[in-house]
Amino acid sequence: MLFSAAPHAIREALFFFFLIFLLRALLKNQWIAGVAFALIFASLNLAESGHPIFNTFISFLVLFALAFLVLRWGLLSSAVALLFMNATNVPGPQLSAWYFQGAVVVLVGAAAAGIWAFHTSLGGRRLLSKDLLG
Repeated sequence: MLFSAAPHAIREALFFFFLIFLLRALLKNQWIAGVAFALIFASLNLAESGHPIFNTFISFLVLFALAFLVLRWGLLSSAVALLFMNATNVPGPQLSAWYFQGAVVVLVGAAAAGIWAFHTSLGGRRLLSKDLLG
């Protein structure tokens, strides 16, 4: 499941990166472009029949977080975040279920990929300064 989710995450990350790049060039401000990106895709939830305002608001928050991730940390971190989001669409963790071990493997693999991406995005810098740790 993790390997089948990887191409989708890469394609979505490249698509989102390209859209944010276009919006940035058009609007001349990266944070306004992030808000516009989130508004464009979140507005698609307004056509739902259940709770359109609530769903639009939650979608806006998630999409703006994704835009912030792209603008702040770049393409690799957004691709890994999308991989984690796609890979964690597994059934809930029920200890007695037959699929529990597979679900744990997928979640651990996705978490390991996220940790690797975070470490790679630091580019050799320390997470915490020596002065902070005393």
